[in-house]
Amino acid sequence: MRLGPTAASGHPELGPRDIDVLTWIGRYGIVRETQLAARFFRRDDGSVGARSATNEVRKLEGLGLLIRAIPQAHHPTVLRISDAGADLVDADIRPAGWVPAELAHSLAVVDLMESLLAEHPGSSVVTERQIRVARGHDDHAGPTHATGRVPDGVLVLKNGKRIAVELDLTAKRSPDVAAIIRTYQKHGDYSAVWWFVRPGVVARMTEVVKESKASRLVEVHAWEGPVGV
Repeated sequence: MRLGPTAASGHPELGPRDIDVLTWIGRYGIVRETQLAARFFRRDDGSVGARSATNEVRKLEGLGLLIRAIPQAHHPTVLRISDAGADLVDADIRPAGWVPAELAHSLAVVDLMESLLAEHPGSSVVTERQIRVARGHDDHAGPTHATGRVPDGVLVLKNGKRIAVELDLTAKRSPDVAAIIRTYQKHGDYSAVWWFVRPGVVARMTEVVKESKASRLVEVHAWEGPVGV
């Protein structure tokens, strides 16, 4: 396998977009094919090249760099990088583990972070997996030596401000929310925390933020997007 433009020799070769696709999947851990299509195969008119995305997936899967699976009946296809894919992109992140109970949340986080990127031109994303790698361990290796809350993602705005992003598809207990807020207040790692919850939970979450005297730090937003499936 070689990197570079396609040659007439017939050897499988990868271009810059192939590497970008693998790196992007590795950083999120697990994604849907439709999410990949929206990120890398959106046309100038706003439409998405679904067939081109499928061809990309088949190519990378055929090279052993990508793993495609259907978690359960009637569930959309999900994608993860393989060991070989992780080695190739040198992203310092190993393939994601398979955690069925976390699947809906993981996929919804991809939708949320990608939508925030689109809403804030010039911004970038640091995923939860990247944060954990930076702190010295992978997803399941136990407590990190670093301190502070690990959010679901970080949005780095064009002006350099770092926004912690939290997404709750199911409501947390108010005392648990307050404890998380205290962690953010104590460590001061982020300029703000944007906390996305289902619409019916916004009022209670907003009240917890006020009671925690964190209204300048934490913004509560309604998440009406997909829930990951």
